Amino acid sequence: MEALWLITGEHYADAYKDGAFGLIRPKNDFAHPAAWGSGAYGAWEVGVRYSKLDAKDFCNMATGTKATGTTCKSGFGATVAPINLNNFTLQADTWTGQLKWILNANSRIMLDYAYTSFDNPIQISNKYEDSERAITARAQWNF
Repeated sequence: MEALWLITGEHYADAYKDGAFGLIRPKNDFAHPAAWGSGAYGAWEVGVRYSKLDAKDFCNMATGTKATGTTCKSGFGATVAPINLNNFTLQADTWTGQLKWILNANSRIMLDYAYTSFDNPIQISNKYEDSERAITARAQWNF
């Protein structure tokens, strides 16, 4: 589930043509900061997203069973042999906040912050963590 808002007033519907979603075109393409008084700062978008991983139906390789208690089978019907894992998680919830700067129709810069919580702590470098945080950045240029 996600919600996005183009805070500079552009409309997603303007990018939808002939049954396909195209590029968001800023009302005013980015220009040198001296021109910002005329609104030449491109388009800005903020967003929030929630996602959930639910792997309870997957095989727990530590025990060779599913969370429901049934034995795991391979694609050929054979029982899956357990392997030795110290930890695992069957559920994870992630909240992400996003800031996107669309300089013009062909270039954008995105910054995301994500917070994930796990139902069971996972081991990272000999330390058990029940959550993680990530910051990602991406620049995109369409040609």
